[in-house]
Amino acid sequence: MNRTLLLVLSAALLVFSGCYPKPVETPQIVPTVQIARIVPQDVQLYEKARGTTEACDSVDIVARVEGFLQGIYFRDGDVLEQGAPLFLIEQDTYKAALDSHIAVLEAATTEETRAKHDFERGAELIKDHTISQEEYDRRLASYEEARADTKEAKANVVTARLQLDYTQVYAPMSGMISERLVSIGNLVGQAGDRTKLATLKNMDPINVYFDMTDVQFNNLLDELEHFFNENDAPKPAAPAPTTRVEPPSVLQNVVFQQPETPAEQPPATPTTPVSETPEVAEAPASPPRKWGPQSCPSEVRKSAEPSHP
Repeated sequence: MNRTLLLVLSAALLVFSGCYPKPVETPQIVPTVQIARIVPQDVQLYEKARGTTEACDSVDIVARVEGFLQGIYFRDGDVLEQGAPLFLIEQDTYKAALDSHIAVLEAATTEETRAKHDFERGAELIKDHTISQEEYDRRLASYEEARADTKEAKANVVTARLQLDYTQVYAPMSGMISERLVSIGNLVGQAGDRTKLATLKNMDPINVYFDMTDVQFNNLLDELEHFFNENDAPKPAAPAPTTRVEPPSVLQNVVFQQPETPAEQPPATPTTPVSETPEVAEAPASPPRKWGPQSCPSEVRKSAEPSHP
């Protein structure tokens, strides 16, 4: 009974399984991929780090003379060339001081000329004892004093001209100017106070400061040492060109021909020069004859020997 029931259920399963439609096979889609040709080449290795930049050269622009600021000839952040005008400090006082010192110099020069002529006349009169030695010494002292006054007046003129030049402030180098720290109309440089007007920084080259671990630092040192060793190492000299002379491969392939000589005459010396290359023929089918010390003349043996470079 159980066996019959099992057979009936198996048959029913086969019938029902045949009723379901077969699954449709979908074609497989081959994905499109990109390929690249592998080419050996040098790769630049680098490390990423966060750092700050700082100019190599930085100059604080200060007022070297006292006065009211009258002009500013740049905008904040401008890139300026060396010698570009930056500030102007009032010049009236310094122009008047320069004119005054020039007048003093002219007066000192005139006095020096008068004292010089007076001394030269005294030098002629002292020879005839027309004037006393005391008078001669007085004229000499006046002349030396006049010369000293002239030198002092010249130095004062130079100083006054420098003071006037300091009223015009120029860029001492090329770079980027910071914001102006003083506005027009302010008093700068008073009583020896070096008023800071702005800051000028050079932008090429610049320094970069950043933090790194000990491992990164040591790797960087190794890379730098390897780089400098490769660039500084002398390149090996190219070898001198050499000519290689290949010896004959088979001694048996060398055939020496001797001229025919009469029977009554002794054998003549081979006509083939020693320095010329012997003729090469194909090897015979039979075993070749080996030259021995009894059958081969000494000259022929020399030519048959292979020559090495």
